[in-house]
Amino acid sequence: MVKNNSGLRLNMDLGTSLQIEIQGLDAKIKTKLIGMEVWEYLIVKAPIGYAGIRSKMVEGNKVVVRYVQEGSVYGFEAYILGVLEKPVSLLVIDYPRVVEEKTLRMTERRDCYIICTLGIDGEDSEGVLVDISATGCRCIAPNIRMAGGKTEPKLDSPISIVFDSPAEDWQMVLEGLIVNTAEHHATARLGIRFTEGIEDKLDHIEKILTYFG
Repeated sequence: MVKNNSGLRLNMDLGTSLQIEIQGLDAKIKTKLIGMEVWEYLIVKAPIGYAGIRSKMVEGNKVVVRYVQEGSVYGFEAYILGVLEKPVSLLVIDYPRVVEEKTLRMTERRDCYIICTLGIDGEDSEGVLVDISATGCRCIAPNIRMAGGKTEPKLDSPISIVFDSPAEDWQMVLEGLIVNTAEHHATARLGIRFTEGIEDKLDHIEKILTYFG
């Protein structure tokens, strides 16, 4: 579901991860919100390290901003008001008047069966993805034992999940944390909450949800 919010205060916390596109630059850039003056401007960490970006970070150039907050993806257009170089590089953009909101199916979980590779503590193991949502997934790992195994899973351990998407010609690499564990026929059953970079992969997850829907 997509809706436009006009004249509403932004639902953003300081430190919120942002994805921005700068007009004239073919890249989706990660940065974060540093501060704001409501109805006046936003301050974001100026992205560096992209070819040609400094020539595009100029007053009046347009940017498209997207971020995830409380189960929705928000997006808006804004214009660069200025760039600060000292004491740190900051980008100042105008405060949006219209924000587009797309509600994610955050609680919608689809059963599935997808062969995957799980990476825990530098060790790879075969696994099966048995359900997935926009915020996490559950995997069965036949080669991981709950107790006494070489890669016994621990809560809050980082984990990567790599698999070929059944919905499109795309290899998915998802990062997460193990948030619960259980034993399933003497093997590990892992509950995983997605973390780093998930906002960039929501479109692909949506396609998987639709494929198994």
